Amino acid sequence: MTITQLEAKITKLKNTYQENADVGLKKAKLLLLDAEKLQYQEGICILKHEIARGYYYSAQYLTAINYANEAYDVSIAISNYSLIVDSLNTLSCAYHELGDFQQAMSYLIKALPYSQSVSDEVYCRTLSNIGTIYKESGNYESAKSYYQKCINYVALSENSANSPQLFALLNLCDMLVDNNNSSKASNLISNVINVFFKNKINSYTQIYIYYIKAKINYTNEDYELGLSVVEKAFKLCEKTNYVSITAQLYHLKGKFLEKLNDLGQAIDYYKKAYEVYRESVMSKSLEFLLESLTNIYEKIGDYKSSYFYLEQYVEETIRMKKNRNIQKLKNIELLNEISNNKLQSEILKFKQLDLLKESGLLEKSINQVKLLSEINMYIASSNDIVEIAQRVYNRTKEFLLSTVFGIATCNFNEDTLTLNIFIKQGEAMPSYCEKLSKSKTLAARCIKEMKPVIINRGKDTHNKPVSKKALEYQSLENENSSYAAIYLPLLYENTPIGAITFRSNTIEYFQETQIKFIEVLSEYIAIAVHHATISEDLNREISEKSRIQKVLANVNDDLLKISSFDSLTGIPNRRSLENRLNSVYFEQIEAFGNMCITMIDIDRFKKYNDTYGHQQGDVCLRTIAELLTMNTDGKYSFIGRYGGEEFMLVQYNTGFDTAYSLIEEIRKQVQDIAIEHEKSEYGIVTLSFGMLYIHNISKKHTIFSLIEKADNALYSAKINGRNRIEYYIHNGVDNT
Repeated sequence: MTITQLEAKITKLKNTYQENADVGLKKAKLLLLDAEKLQYQEGICILKHEIARGYYYSAQYLTAINYANEAYDVSIAISNYSLIVDSLNTLSCAYHELGDFQQAMSYLIKALPYSQSVSDEVYCRTLSNIGTIYKESGNYESAKSYYQKCINYVALSENSANSPQLFALLNLCDMLVDNNNSSKASNLISNVINVFFKNKINSYTQIYIYYIKAKINYTNEDYELGLSVVEKAFKLCEKTNYVSITAQLYHLKGKFLEKLNDLGQAIDYYKKAYEVYRESVMSKSLEFLLESLTNIYEKIGDYKSSYFYLEQYVEETIRMKKNRNIQKLKNIELLNEISNNKLQSEILKFKQLDLLKESGLLEKSINQVKLLSEINMYIASSNDIVEIAQRVYNRTKEFLLSTVFGIATCNFNEDTLTLNIFIKQGEAMPSYCEKLSKSKTLAARCIKEMKPVIINRGKDTHNKPVSKKALEYQSLENENSSYAAIYLPLLYENTPIGAITFRSNTIEYFQETQIKFIEVLSEYIAIAVHHATISEDLNREISEKSRIQKVLANVNDDLLKISSFDSLTGIPNRRSLENRLNSVYFEQIEAFGNMCITMIDIDRFKKYNDTYGHQQGDVCLRTIAELLTMNTDGKYSFIGRYGGEEFMLVQYNTGFDTAYSLIEEIRKQVQDIAIEHEKSEYGIVTLSFGMLYIHNISKKHTIFSLIEKADNALYSAKINGRNRIEYYIHNGVDNT
């Protein structure tokens, strides 16, 4: 195969994914072998990314992340901006599904400067993804803003089917539904269908549209119609194997069935969703499903199951709230990054201003641009407004010949004007606060009128003398009326949040170039002031929430200890045992590892209780539990009480012979301590063991089916004479 032939096949492959994820993944893996033989680095990079996409569509997010990281490394090495952005966007989407919004957003921050230089479509996709992270972290206004930016960036047309703008529209609809605005969402989705269904829309997009329509039906309590829409989506899902959205449809179908009082079927679909979420580690959606499971089990009176899911729901909710709070702070960093990109654009405009032609001093103008860029770097890298102000003053005093720099902030709700920072001749002066409505200062006038105040030769722009009283802190050092000052309002989203001032007693007026410079600078100081305020508020909020969460965590730890350990034997109970077993199982799937599940039963225990009494039976149970505990290390082997006289032993990262030897050693030890049991065929207490050894673990079987195999082996040990080990060896890949 030649490189040209390979490129043609790669082009076809990209379209395959939109219809069937499994087929696309298999083809990508085969083509990667060809690319590696040809040592075609760009092809290797593209195909590793396509494999990452395939695993992403199949909800195998950790594997997707591995391949996307590899693709990213190659794309950096070959300096291919388009592939860099593709890899970063896929990494972001995978971490987003895992519920790690902070990591997801960090990849989008990296992608943003590259994506704008690649193409409009790529840039729009990144904007849409940023909107989605904002949406998931609860910042709906910012989410709406970024979706709108994506939609408006390039004119929409009927040919925009499958474009980022279409997905941004659909995400907007989804967000409207989540915010109980189903009527607006319904109108918007109808417009989308009318415009775009005339053209070829890929299967994934169609499924997503059906999903949103069904959510609208659910909000409008039109459950029968909504259920039929979900069924349409399922028919498409059967052909495509899009695991993530299939799981969400399971959950949604369960909700419809619950509303239609088909509770048994509803639970079945909730459990299907639960299994997918657990296997694919889809934390983002898990908390809402756990809430549904908790409520429906409570509704049918199964309080044990309800409590089981409630505990998981509480843990997941605390973890996701923490992630969302962290993301609120990280969003500030993103805004700084975006404002930095915006500044680069402003600098390009700044270079083209007529002032360059007027002055003719190209070198001086370039220095101004460099200075502006340098100051912005300070602003973008810090939320400490005092530090920013000091640096701004130090770096601008020579260019502006300024002797004073000040920042004032205002709060219209509280009617306050605060002079936060006032630097005079390099020294910081004390701050002060007064009523905004009563203030006669020029800063107050500037804020109220939302206009600059410029002082030339001691007179304002209306040619009226300005008294010293109007200038805070008597900023001039002598009575000479030849001085210059400028006050500019700080506006954030067209709302005044304060003012800045530069003053000089060494010049009579600021030149036009200097005023232009200050105007540009004021925009970014406004962003810094806004971010500093948000950051301070959020830190206070998070600090208080952290304190409350610590208290809750301590209470939860106590409850967890009570609910996770068997009160009689002191070893993990069934709930705790199954949780850890699930965790180990998925870890071993990722590593293609091995695991041994052994069911253990005390032989003739009912007869033992009948003969010796329940108190002696409890002593026997504790003795067996202690012996089992002594034979497990807690790291690669652990035990728990499965119920009654039944225990479970789990071993992993171990060979079959080693696993079997440990079980045989336990059997012998119980036999050797010779607890009297006159009703047993052996005259002593003995154990029977059902062992299942699995190697090359895959997802072809669930944990429950594997436990069932171990139970079958235990049954064989019982009917074959007890006090023995029966085992199955299972290959998780080839099903032998």
